[in-house]
Amino acid sequence: EYRKKLSDKAKSRVVSDEQKQKLRGYRIGKSLSVEARKKISEANKGRKNSDSLLLYLKERVGDKNPAYGVRGKENKNFKGYIIAYKNGVEVGRFEGLKDCADKLIITKTKISAVLNGRRNMTGGYTFKRIS
Repeated sequence: EYRKKLSDKAKSRVVSDEQKQKLRGYRIGKSLSVEARKKISEANKGRKNSDSLLLYLKERVGDKNPAYGVRGKENKNFKGYIIAYKNGVEVGRFEGLKDCADKLIITKTKISAVLNGRRNMTGGYTFKRIS
């Protein structure tokens, strides 16, 4: 009952546009402390998403996820082609991370780490991004 009363009161509160802007910008540029991140991590361990939520996230398209299904240079986030090398020899050119990961059977995370200098190579491959 108490929570319901608080919820109803919050729903009826009118917030000015100026106050909304202040609230939106409140956390920008601030990061959580290590302790706070650890606490959030512990709270989320063992948590399962409902089947309906997972289905919704897989199937959402349109305004909520305009890039869904759009790959390669047509995607608004396209950063350039990727060239893969093995032992200094060019293996292939790929249209983005996903294409490269699918064809070489390597995770996108590891390819990205090589491209961004956090790793030297992965799976015997090195990568270079070109425009």
